[in-house]
Amino acid sequence: MKKSAAALTIIAVLTLTGCAKQVVSKDNEGLARIFDAWIEYYYGKALEDGTYQEGRTGLRATPLGDNGVMLLGEETVGDGDAWDPSAKWVNVDFTITDLDGYIYSTTDENTARRAGLYHDGDYYGPKTWYITDGSVGCYAGVADALSGMKIGGKRKVAIPGWLITTDRYGSKKDYLKKADENAVSYIYDFELLGMSEDIFQTEIDSMEIFINENFAPQYRDSVAYDPESGSKRGFYFESLGFGSPSSGSKYKMPADPANYDMPNDTTIYVNYTGRLLNGLVFDTTEADTAKVHGIYSASKAYAPLPVILTEKYSNITLNGSTTITGFSGALAKLHPYEKARTCFYSLLGYSYTGTGNSIPPYAPLIFDIRVVEQP
Repeated sequence: MKKSAAALTIIAVLTLTGCAKQVVSKDNEGLARIFDAWIEYYYGKALEDGTYQEGRTGLRATPLGDNGVMLLGEETVGDGDAWDPSAKWVNVDFTITDLDGYIYSTTDENTARRAGLYHDGDYYGPKTWYITDGSVGCYAGVADALSGMKIGGKRKVAIPGWLITTDRYGSKKDYLKKADENAVSYIYDFELLGMSEDIFQTEIDSMEIFINENFAPQYRDSVAYDPESGSKRGFYFESLGFGSPSSGSKYKMPADPANYDMPNDTTIYVNYTGRLLNGLVFDTTEADTAKVHGIYSASKAYAPLPVILTEKYSNITLNGSTTITGFSGALAKLHPYEKARTCFYSLLGYSYTGTGNSIPPYAPLIFDIRVVEQP
């Protein structure tokens, strides 16, 4: 990646200063000096006489907390509730760049298009950050960036490289000691859209809106997806009726398919289409559907896939592999030639990780499934 002229100027100044007086950098002081020099060059600094020396942008940078996060320019103050650290999940729109302006990630489709990063089938829209430490949590600098915000508020902040870590320490000095000397700093331009103390209940609340609009009344309650635990949270299943064998088929249709339980080790074939609550289709076995939704791949074989039914729903395989809990739970409920729809929350799907660029973290999933004949 090419460095901007301004960035090279900052580095040159630091290099010349180092030549004038050799200073041994301790505890990543050099990392801090480069970040501070960038802030001063673009956003200026306060002088000892009480005046302010403006930077290149004419805007000012204000510290958020004591660890090094800087608010760049003025923020838009929201009119909703203030962020409470007990609300461990926040819903945000954002664009993340490095200090040279290269876009690493964005939730905005238009921004992705302008940057040449847009792809059909990718998810664009609000995402959820988990504000905690550890491998599943957010970077340490994000919590400082959120401090004092209200829902509806917008901020542009610079998060220094030593805070791009999911670990938590007691002070800036401790963060610098633990940081990689080549750690990259980022700019987060984001809006706080909402927050939650229980993201999975928040998912269920959003699912219920979809369920009430799209499922028949008798299917609007969660049903047990796990016969062993009897859990009834976050899983919905609706039967959409039954097809029939094709003319001359060797398969027989049971007299009462809705009450016919297919034996264990039975192999059935299914077509399916998976989508998010916003309608984005992320996977399908049918070529025409893939083409309509812009996710068609010439290298993929579009055809019904084999499902081997087992006594334990969690051991059911799709095309030879086990699958996510919610989907296998739906497969276990199918009857001959049945058409069905299932909707389940992320604990039965891809949870806090999401998968690929189409399924974000904490995303409820919808699948339309149809039992068909062997291709």
